[in-house]
Amino acid sequence: MAHFRTCRTCERAAGACEIRDRLRAAVAGLAVSSLKHRCPTFSPLYKIGQPIEVLTVAWTGLKETYDYGEQEPPRHWYPGHVIRWSVGGALIVFVREGTLPVLGADPFEPRASGFIKVPMSRVRPSDHAPPIDTSECVQCGAIVAVGQPCNFEPYSFHTKAKCAFARRSDVAVEAA
Repeated sequence: MAHFRTCRTCERAAGACEIRDRLRAAVAGLAVSSLKHRCPTFSPLYKIGQPIEVLTVAWTGLKETYDYGEQEPPRHWYPGHVIRWSVGGALIVFVREGTLPVLGADPFEPRASGFIKVPMSRVRPSDHAPPIDTSECVQCGAIVAVGQPCNFEPYSFHTKAKCAFARRSDVAVEAA
């Protein structure tokens, strides 16, 4: 029985995909254990910018007292957004600092900037917020939708005319 790597991150059910059934019949008896193919009907399980809930560790109050092996840190489902797919089917997710979990009272404390790489087994869809635009600034790589400031400097190569997000923020400020 072959493992279909492309189908692992597809939203279509394994039993409802005629392309997977045709491929399974074509490789039957050929001793193929894993198959990665280009599927014309592929649709990712989680869309970029989609709101999700991610199961992760709540480090609140445990940074100083946590001793490996003695106390397990609590795990909670925190609301966030999908930023991009990572290698191997994992997701890069953003959770804002101070976000409260779905159930529980431990606010989210990021170890870095709020971006988390998680396997798909620790992610579930949610409707806590609308989808966001995760486009990056071409010059500085900032994702303004998650609160990263565009690093516009007036005397650098990164001019305001080149920065798509600087223009967007000007339009948003003028409209408000």
